[in-house]
Amino acid sequence: MQERAERALRTCSELLRRRDVDSVRDLLRILAEMAPPGVEWGVEVASIAGTRYLAGGGRITVVRVSRDEFGPFMRTQVAEVKVDDVPEEVLKLVLRDPEGLLRSVAEQLSSWLSTGHGDEGLRREVASFLERLPSVLSG
Repeated sequence: MQERAERALRTCSELLRRRDVDSVRDLLRILAEMAPPGVEWGVEVASIAGTRYLAGGGRITVVRVSRDEFGPFMRTQVAEVKVDDVPEEVLKLVLRDPEGLLRSVAEQLSSWLSTGHGDEGLRREVASFLERLPSVLSG
């Protein structure tokens, strides 16, 4: 079961080394597998103009918030997309600060772990990933 944690760490290292959109896509794929399901616990990858991109529960979720045409109300739309369909501008946004994204991922996953909820196998993998991520970030 620790193989996902190993793959995630290798993918993080590759992203920091290569710094290209394909590396970001690879990271999104593994984050989608490792992050817990649900909009409330999915890992936020990027936010652009009222649109949030979350990875978790085996998928990428796009959450759009906009002002309703009839007054001061907000409208929320949620959709699932394939990693290959994530816009390149989102991937390039990640490339501006990949270390920042990985620190944010660690923070979000740590927060989830602290709840004590979720599948025990996934919790062990996430804990293993988080334990070793600082060494990847330090180079």
